[in-house]
Amino acid sequence: MVNYKTMHIWVQKGHRMHGYFQEICLNAKNMHNTTNFYIRQIFTGLTQEYLGHRSTETTLRYAKITHERKREQHKKSI
Repeated sequence: MVNYKTMHIWVQKGHRMHGYFQEICLNAKNMHNTTNFYIRQIFTGLTQEYLGHRSTETTLRYAKITHERKREQHKKSI
């Protein structure tokens, strides 16, 4: 089992690195939420398939489209 340590550091709005840290934290939060969304969608699709529904292909297609849209948004923001 791996143990992780985290540190909580407050950076004031006037600090020259504030914007950078804010953007990095926002990107990390968005990536975490997107990953959880994909996992939830796949799990739901697999569960429904187990119950007799054939939704896995639709879920994977939707996840791919969503990923492509996120990538396009990221390219525009750079």
